[in-house]
Amino acid sequence: MSNELATTTEDYIAKRLKTVQGEMRHNAICNKSPAQWCLIAKHVLEDGMDIEKFNAANGVKHWTYFEVRKQVRGDKDFEEFRNAVAVKSAIAYEMGEELENVVTAKMLTRIDDIDDIDFKEASQALAQIGRNNSAKPARFQKLTGAATQRVVVEHKTTLDEAAAFALEAIKEAEVVDV
Repeated sequence: MSNELATTTEDYIAKRLKTVQGEMRHNAICNKSPAQWCLIAKHVLEDGMDIEKFNAANGVKHWTYFEVRKQVRGDKDFEEFRNAVAVKSAIAYEMGEELENVVTAKMLTRIDDIDDIDFKEASQALAQIGRNNSAKPARFQKLTGAATQRVVVEHKTTLDEAAAFALEAIKEAEVVDV
């Protein structure tokens, strides 16, 4: 797989499944239930959010999901493939935006012919384009990692404060003879 990047999610999953099956024991999920492994792998690649909801809807155990995720993400081409999918997602979003702009412009140029045009049908088409585009930014953010939150906790203290804390702790310590 390192020679050529998979072109579709299905190709990537099929190649990764074959590799993982060769590395794992016969009773591993990839060998016992390849269909379930592929379903989980597809979720990891394309979405990765709402894991509990996905597990409940598909009868997947929590540990199974994370084991498959580890196997999928363990591939050296994982990040490169995920970036390629993110680029395709961004292109699809831009194309949808362009289509929406073209339809809107066409409607505006024909506004004088309001009696001859079925604007209800045109506006429904425009609304459908808008609905299709509304989910695309969220998918792009998930693929690029922009939809994740990171919490960093820093404890800042000086050496003098740490030494004072240690001395206070020593004073309260009880000496026991053994």
